[in-house]
Amino acid sequence: MKCRTNKVELRLILSGIFSILHMEMINDKCGAAHHLLNQRARAGLRV
Repeated sequence: MKCRTNKVELRLILSGIFSILHMEMINDKCGAAHHLLNQRARAGLRV
């Protein structure tokens, strides 16, 4: 398990995903969607 490398890669991937999802969240309900996305992202980082 290369934690540091994985964290850097995940941050780059998540930043790209969040940039896309943020565009969608503007059309959606920001608060609830963002909260759920944070939980999923944290779950993904833990796994």
